Order: sequence, then C-alpha cells, then structure tokens
Amino acid sequence: MKFTPAKAKLILILSFLLAGFSIWRAVLVEYNYDFEAFFPKNDPETTFFQEFRKKFGPDNDFILIGLHQNSGSVYEPAFLQKVSKLTDSLSTLRFVEKVISPTNIRSMVRDPLMGFGVELPYLRWNNPEFRADDSIALSQTPEYYGSMFSTDGKSVCLVLEHTPYIGDTACGPLSNQVNVLVNSFGFDEHHVAGRCVGQAFYIDLIQGELVLFLAIAFLMMVLILYLIYGSLMAISAPLSMVMLSVVFTLGFMEATGKSMDVMASAIPTILVVVGLSVTIHSLTKFLKERANGLSVEDATATTLKNIGLANLFTTLTTMVGFGSLATSGIDPIDDFGLYTAAGVGIAYILSLTYLPAFFIVFGHRFKIGKSLDWSGFFRVAIERILKNRKLIWIFSALLAVATITGALKVRENTLLLEDLARDSKISRDFAFFGDRFQGTRPLEVAVQLTDTSLDLFDPMVLEKMARIEDTLRAYYQTGFIFSPLAMVKIGNRSLSGGSPEAYALPTSSARLRQIVREIRMVEKSGKLSAYITSDLRSARMKGLFKDIGSKRAHEIRTQIEPKLKNIIGNAPMRVTLTGTAELIDKNNRNLAVNIGQGLLLSFLFIMGIVFYLFRSFKIVFISLLPNFLPLLFLGGIMGWFGISMKISTAVLFTIAFGIAVDDTIHFLAQLREERKKGIGMEEAVRNAFVYSGKPIVITSIILCSGFLVLSLSSFMATRLIGLLTSIVMVVALLGDLILLPTLFNFKDKKTSSKGDL
Repeated sequence: MKFTPAKAKLILILSFLLAGFSIWRAVLVEYNYDFEAFFPKNDPETTFFQEFRKKFGPDNDFILIGLHQNSGSVYEPAFLQKVSKLTDSLSTLRFVEKVISPTNIRSMVRDPLMGFGVELPYLRWNNPEFRADDSIALSQTPEYYGSMFSTDGKSVCLVLEHTPYIGDTACGPLSNQVNVLVNSFGFDEHHVAGRCVGQAFYIDLIQGELVLFLAIAFLMMVLILYLIYGSLMAISAPLSMVMLSVVFTLGFMEATGKSMDVMASAIPTILVVVGLSVTIHSLTKFLKERANGLSVEDATATTLKNIGLANLFTTLTTMVGFGSLATSGIDPIDDFGLYTAAGVGIAYILSLTYLPAFFIVFGHRFKIGKSLDWSGFFRVAIERILKNRKLIWIFSALLAVATITGALKVRENTLLLEDLARDSKISRDFAFFGDRFQGTRPLEVAVQLTDTSLDLFDPMVLEKMARIEDTLRAYYQTGFIFSPLAMVKIGNRSLSGGSPEAYALPTSSARLRQIVREIRMVEKSGKLSAYITSDLRSARMKGLFKDIGSKRAHEIRTQIEPKLKNIIGNAPMRVTLTGTAELIDKNNRNLAVNIGQGLLLSFLFIMGIVFYLFRSFKIVFISLLPNFLPLLFLGGIMGWFGISMKISTAVLFTIAFGIAVDDTIHFLAQLREERKKGIGMEEAVRNAFVYSGKPIVITSIILCSGFLVLSLSSFMATRLIGLLTSIVMVVALLGDLILLPTLFNFKDKKTSSKGDL
C-alpha cells in the first residue's frame, strides 16, 4: 500500500473516529471476579459438584463477622448487648435472610417423658448471674465452641446468610453496608469475610489498578522514549498507536461480552508495553533513514519494506505465546491469552496503517539527529563478545545446569487467598478467622445411598458416618462437622434435657426412631434442605479447617480416600470429597500439564515461523537456544526462592517465550539483510549486532519497565507476571546480545547475495 498524504490523513481521521466509538464501548466493560471461573472445564468432578450444589444449594453465600475483645471476655453483658444490637441492625439490611449470632442461638430441650419442648437461649446475656454457667455449657457444645466462640473467650463470630447467588451489583453495596454498620459499634477489633466481601474487594481493586497501572506505564514509556529519542513529536507516534490498540481491544472485549477480571485487568498495561516493542524498530528505522537524507515518504516506504516482515513474525510469535494459554482449561486464563493475543494483532495492524500514516502527516516535524548514537558502544561490545566465545558457552552451560537444578525443586501449591497481598485488609480478616476459629477452607463431603431400602438414619449408615467423621477430623483437624449424624446427636441431647454427655448416638432404637420422626418433620419445612434431600438418601457433610495449601490438602486426600473406602466396605453408599477448594486445587494440579502442552505448541509454531523465514534448521536451533535459557532461568528462580507452581506462575512460561523470541527474530532479520549485501558471516554478525542492538535494548528496557509496573499490584498473579517476566526479559536480552552472536559458524567465509544464513 502506497501512503500518500491524502490517504494518510484519511487513515488518521478514521482511526480517531473508531477510537471515539471504542471508548464509548470500553467504558461499558463490566467488572467481575468469580471463583467458579477457575473450576476445571468439562471435568467429571466439576459436573458432580454442580449437581451436588443443585441438591443442597451454594456453600458460600454467607458473611462472617468476627468481633474481638482486647480486654475482658466475650461473655460480659456490655459486650453482648452491643452484639445483640448489631445482630438486629444487620437483619434489616437488604439481601440479608438470617443472622446467626451468640445472642440469638437457642437450644431445644425436650422432656423425655412428656414430650413437650422449649427453646432456651445458650447465653442469657442480660442476666449476669448465669454468665459462668452459660460459658461452661457453651464450652461443651461442639457446634458453637470453636466456631462461634473462640476457645480463648476473646472473640465471637456472627454468620450473616444472604440471598443465594447474588452478583457483583449486590455484593458491593451489601459488603459496604456491613462494614460501615459493624464499624459504627466501636468494637475493639472487627473482621469481615465471605464470598460477597471478597468479590466486592476484588472488584474495587481491579477498577483502581486498571487505571493506575495504565497511567503509570504510559508516563514511564513517555519518559524512557524521550530520554532515548529526544523528541516528543517522534515518540507521540508509537505512544498514540499503542493507546489506540488498548482502546480498540477494550471495545472489542465489551462487544464480545468479556468482563474485566483479575487476569484481564493486566491486558491494557501489557498491550502498552508489547505494542511499543512492535513499533520501536519501525521508529528507529524511520529516524535513521530520515537522518540519512530520505524524504518522509521514502523513509516511510523503506521502513515498511525492511521492518514489516520482521514485525509480522515477531507479532505472530507474541500472539502464539499468549494464544497458547487457551489450552489452560481455565476460563480467565483462556480469555486472558486470547484477548491479549487479539490486542497484539490489533497493534500490528495499526503499525501497518496508523503508524506510517502518522509518519507521513507529521514526520517532517520530528527532530532528527537528537537521539543518542550507540553504534560505538556496540562495536566495542561485539568485539569483546566474539573474543570470548568459549567462555560464554561455558558460562551458559553452567547457568543452564544451575537453573535446571533449581527448577527441579519447584512444587505445585497454592492457598485460597494467596493472590492477595498479606498486608491487605481482606487477607488479615481471613487470617483472623483461620487463627481464632475453625478455619476458612471449606470441607465438603457428599454421601449417597445406592440402596432404596435404606435411608440416612439407618443405624448402619450412621455408624459409617461416625467413622467417616472421625477420620476427617483426624486428618484435616477440622472443627465441627454438620451432617445427619450431628442432627441425631443434637436430637438426642435435646431429649436428654440438654445434657452435654448426651451429644452422642442414642443407644435405644426407640429413641432413634423418635429423633428421626422429628427430623423428618423439620425437613418438610425446608430448614434442613442444605444438608439432606427429601428422600433421605443424599446428604452433605460440611465443615471448615485451616488453609493448609493445595499441596498438603492433596496429600491428605490421597491418604484418606483408601481409608474411606475401607470404612464403607460393601455398604451400599458412596462418599465423595468435593467443593470449591477441591476443584480449584485440581485445576492447579492439572495446570502444569495444560500449560506445558500450550508451551510445546508455542515452540513448534515459532520453530515453523523461523524455518519459514530463514529456511534453515540450523537457524531454528540457534534462535531457540538463547530463548530457552530464560525459561530455565525462570524455573530456577522459582525453585531457588520457593515460588510454587500455580496459576500465576505457570502462565509466565508461555508469555515469556512468546515475547522473548521477538528480539531474536529482529537480529536474524537484520543479519539476513547484511548477508544480502554479499558479505561474509562474521562481518554480517558484527553489523547485525550494531544495527539491531539499539532497538533490541530499547524494546527490552520498555518491556522490563512496563512489566515492572505490574509488580506493584495487590494481586499476586499480576505481581508475579510483572516481576518474573521482567527478569526473564533481562536474561533474554543478555542471551540475544551475548550468546546469540557466538553461535554462528565463522569458518564459512562464503558470501551471500540471497541472505542465506
């Protein structure tokens, strides 16, 4: 396409009109954070849990409110009076269905002979004379001691049950109202946690960081480019181009129904950084040709001719790197890879249309000759590099061995809230519940009977559940587990006048039948639908335990499953560990394999690109070697510093490889141009190093600086992408500038006018 001034102006006008439309659409992008998006796709365990949840309802539609006394105990009347008022106030909030509090929990006590019953409060908080007796009684009540009352008597926990499945638009206001209300009562210390709270917190962070990081990255790029090129007008070309690519990508996301989540929030900043790296080679070439005396039109045409093909292939490699993430099997990561790849593609299209149009219209205003001349430095550097070829090879080999050793230490492990900074409020809140109470990691167990002649309250089934519960508690160190077994024990205690010793399975068959009749009556009211089905053949066993990490949880599951099978024996029942945490853990275990498949595809595709470009398997090997070392280095860093394999680190390998190989391709493309001049390999390598060195260094500086901005994030996933990718870019730069030039065979003195390598 020949760019005339008239066509160039038309392209600029159309670009800005489309940008205005895209901005209008981009501001409509919704924000979302959904744990369930990290479930394995098309997986039997996911399907099982979804069916399980249809039977029993969601397992996380509640908010925990922790209140702590710095001095005194939680059984003091003044403290409990404030708790009672808070409970009443919380009950009036929209979407709140029930608030379970220390001041409203009651025990049903029945007369074993007369049969009548009466509900008695566990805490007679407005009668101080019962304080000692009630506190002792609660310490012997397993369903509340350790879960609603901390064992040190300093903290209590309220459970606010809200409307099931409410989304972001409701979670935000509800979370804010709860926090404001609790804070207004002036407790010594309070903490709030739950799905709704976490979701609202994440959304606020995503919105804030999206704008902040994009602004920081843009300003940083302005500063770096101005220091290098010395012309605001010149650097306005690539900067405006990448901003257009960001706006167009956000508009595309909104048009296709993609919401902004934790992973997607990093896309705009990444596009600024990666998009600039695509244009730096073009800008450097354009300025060089203008300095050589070419007109704006001729300099633009020469730039497109010499840089266009290399930019095409570097764009493809970057798109492949991000696009291969679509093999992860996790929706947020799949979308992150695909939409970032689309954004990189948009940036490339703009580099062929908008950027040259900008050069044509405004190029005569660029200040030429102001940028630093680095050729002298690179000429000295290449001589020293080539004189120390063997030393460089030895050092590279030793580095590879060391990094492989570190990489072998990498293990899979993650915590439920590991994605957030430890000093964030929500992390401190969840840690409070983990330290003071039973924990925050849910334990979900499905019990299913396969014999229609049995029900959950058959003595044999109850005995099996008792052994299952003992096993779960022994391995997971969980607190109270609510289940049909607990219902029977509570019923037996009620019929025994509330005696703590009666919290056990009844020894009398008649007593058991009486308890079951009453449970059936309660079940018909729907109050037990979260734990048993109406046919009494399926049940949920539910508890909480400390967040011990996915690695330890999987080890326990591996140990416990054979024991559960032994307990069941030939009994017609199935017991299945399930739940949100289990599915997220499974995704983490599968992630390395899925990402590995994507990385392999990326390798093969990029090998194909390099072979097509240079028609040489030798060049394919040479191009991959300096880019394979950064991946080993990444694995070594993770192993040396104890960074576990998880979602936020597994994606780095494909991202880093797709970006790092770009500068290698630019070096090889320049080398081919030098060979076309009919010079020998050794001189061609020297010239390619000198001419491509500056844009390679500049793009690496931009990539490192831009990704380092992401390391400021409150999200661990985004932070690790920023920090570790920056480190990998430095290693890749050193590989391209130091190792790559030493890999060519200088004994071949033949010249080439075809650019053969």
